[in-house]
Amino acid sequence: MVDKLFHYQPYKQLLKQNYPGTRKIVFVTLLFSAVTITGLLPVMLQRRIFDKAVPSGDIRYLFVLLAGVIVSNLIILVLSIVQDFFAGLISEGTLYNLRQWFTKSVLKMEQKKIDAKSSGEVNRIYDDCLAVNETLKSMYLDIIKNSVVITIYLPLMFILSWKLSLVRFLPFPVLYCISKKFAVVDRFLEKKVWNDNSAITTVFSEIINSFRIIKSYSAESRFFRRINAGFMRVKKNSIIRKTIQYVWGIISSQIQAINNSVIFFIAAFEIINGRFTIGSFIMFNAVSEISIGSLSAILNIQRLLLQTLNPLARYNEIVTDYSNVHEVKHCESIARVPGNIRLDGVRFSYNDRVILQNVYLEINQGERIAVVGRSGSGKSTLANILLSFYKPDSGTVKLNGVDYHDIPNRVLRKNIGIVPQDNTFFSGTIRENLLPGYLNVTDEEIYEALKQANALEFVYKLPGKLLTEYGSKGINLSGGQKQRLALARIFLLNPSVIILDEATSALDPENERNIQSVIEKIDRKFTVISITHKLSNVIKSDRIIVMENGCIVEDGNHDQLVDYRGNYYGLYKNMELR
Repeated sequence: MVDKLFHYQPYKQLLKQNYPGTRKIVFVTLLFSAVTITGLLPVMLQRRIFDKAVPSGDIRYLFVLLAGVIVSNLIILVLSIVQDFFAGLISEGTLYNLRQWFTKSVLKMEQKKIDAKSSGEVNRIYDDCLAVNETLKSMYLDIIKNSVVITIYLPLMFILSWKLSLVRFLPFPVLYCISKKFAVVDRFLEKKVWNDNSAITTVFSEIINSFRIIKSYSAESRFFRRINAGFMRVKKNSIIRKTIQYVWGIISSQIQAINNSVIFFIAAFEIINGRFTIGSFIMFNAVSEISIGSLSAILNIQRLLLQTLNPLARYNEIVTDYSNVHEVKHCESIARVPGNIRLDGVRFSYNDRVILQNVYLEINQGERIAVVGRSGSGKSTLANILLSFYKPDSGTVKLNGVDYHDIPNRVLRKNIGIVPQDNTFFSGTIRENLLPGYLNVTDEEIYEALKQANALEFVYKLPGKLLTEYGSKGINLSGGQKQRLALARIFLLNPSVIILDEATSALDPENERNIQSVIEKIDRKFTVISITHKLSNVIKSDRIIVMENGCIVEDGNHDQLVDYRGNYYGLYKNMELR
């Protein structure tokens, strides 16, 4: 069973990604061997105390043996400290690797996959790294350590007494079979507890993010009931799980207690008949306890592997997505290209629902394009496709004649930037927020970008100017200020295509006019695509793309589409563009 688990694909992938290195493994194995062999010295000396010193009454020899026990224990102490230090280095190193892989994977995941997961679920998977690390620790360190112990101590047990050794191992088949049954039930309950805890974390995130709405609608009791129901489910399943673990612990300990009693009886019988000595029995007892402990630990790895299947599957789901990310190594020559975009027969579905179908669109460099349509028509999905956040199910998307599939994401993101409706700003300085991914920018370039975005005046009035802290430890910004900084951020990125996704829809009229004046002054070297319902933005566009049910149904300027009296005319007439 354990062998099958080790060859289970997720474990093979896990071991491959986090192999600490042959030198480290060999070195730690030597340390384990040194500690194990040195650990025999005290029990061998104790045997001589009861078999030689006590029967002969030699007090001097007794003190010599006692000194030997103390010295050998000090040697074991030093070796154990060194062993634990290097074992800790390997264990913490693998945990570091796991977290690195996980973080890189989340950052490289497709937007579609992230959208399908709640924040609570992702946070809980991050916590799973600890459980997976325990499994890795068992795979590398515990197996090595306990294998060394068994290799040295097990033959010694049979040399001391083959009869007692056989009796000592009698309970193992029974304990092994029972542990398999308990492990399956434990895995099932762990999955239920994990899912409930993820749901609780998600609700907590919703409470924090929507605190004002909850307060304004007096919805505290409703959210408390939701989260309390999760607490109750976790409590119930955790109690069942702990009870089962407790019962298993009692059964295991009682079987071993009965086995110990039988061992003592047989040993006493052998000693009475002169076939065994008290010292040999003391040594056998010490050696067998260590051997049985190591053998139990190795058998327990199967239970640990079964318990970790759930967190490992969740972890590997993220990491596998990362390993499947298509990163192209060539095409670096298109670091900055004209903003010509072409979509040919693009189709995209989400959760088995078709969002975009048969989309054909060509946009030339420097054009001002407005994308309009009713809610759910596919406008934002089109933007996500253009940004390569979503990958089309079929069809092609090309930038300046090069298929997106052949362009590295880092190159694509330098050429296409977005100003969303709700801009995210992170804890840190204003300067850091202007440069979330591109730090090789001079203060002069930042100055020009702020000036171009009409943000220079208010930024330089802040207490620390560009070094002013934003967030929980600093200032807050208004919606208009954030939007101007978002535009400055885009100007610093200097892409060939700028996507404005409802960039002014949440602003008051004054801030809207301010932002709109900035947008209208954007140089014609940029291709600008505006997803908007603002009539003032739409009318000034070179072309208007009208979407309906995931399709482009009309394409033309304002006058042409009004004369056509189609979908756009309906939006215009019914004041859905305002």
